[in-house]
Amino acid sequence: MYYLNASQLTQGWPHLKSLKRLVLIRSTTLNYKMWQTMGNLISLEDLSMYDCQLSGPIPTAQGTINLP
Repeated sequence: MYYLNASQLTQGWPHLKSLKRLVLIRSTTLNYKMWQTMGNLISLEDLSMYDCQLSGPIPTAQGTINLP
């Protein structure tokens, strides 16, 4: 199990390319750069978020969505 902070998210995770499950808990603010980084984790099968803040735009397979 790894514990990462938000700055580590934005710096990328080259050593976690085989990550299968990601759980984000409390006070994690996810922005566009973090979503792009997570999108590069092609092996990610499960993403769970609890008490997290989201800020848009968020990239999706259909384009980006804007969150308030």
